[in-house]
Amino acid sequence: MPDDMISTAEPVFSALDTDTITPDGSPRSYTLRVPSYRQANAVRRLLRQIAGTDFVQAVLLDTLREVMRQIAPPNLAEVLAQIDEAEATPEDRRAQARLQVIEAAAMPVPAYAEMVDRRDRYVEQMPVVRLRHMLVDWRGPGLPPFATVGGLAPEDIDDIIPAPEFAALARRAESLLVVGRAMVGNSVAPTTSPAIPPISPEG
Repeated sequence: MPDDMISTAEPVFSALDTDTITPDGSPRSYTLRVPSYRQANAVRRLLRQIAGTDFVQAVLLDTLREVMRQIAPPNLAEVLAQIDEAEATPEDRRAQARLQVIEAAAMPVPAYAEMVDRRDRYVEQMPVVRLRHMLVDWRGPGLPPFATVGGLAPEDIDDIIPAPEFAALARRAESLLVVGRAMVGNSVAPTTSPAIPPISPEG
């Protein structure tokens, strides 16, 4: 667990469990639940609705490779190797910085630019959507009474919750999703990646 939060609950092992979190130095506490398989699917559906697609990084990178082959820069082999490196080492800041340069070079291709825009919307909304499904209570000064709308926390939770605390909750939500996936185990069929759309410089 990150150093900037304190969990006051027992270890979480079940989808019926909740985790009450007090971010470091905060007078506020928040209670999250482990998402069930149905709730995890609901998160994906809402993200798909917002972004217009399921975001799969491997598909985006495969499309970037195809765009680079069509652009055919003189150092194509080096560019493709750098994409491979960035995919293999997502924690490597230098590799990711090089990937951003390559991505910028592909942005004049409208189909690729649209994929990146959808990716950005997906990533931006992911913590909000997750917390709307997983947050079941909050307590403390500066917070309104907790209430759900259609079974979900308010849409503007990223405005209600102070930014540092929201970031801490988003990280904890991701770890609880891992618990939920582990409970599902091998009973869920693997998802398939969408096909790579045809790319043309003219769009």
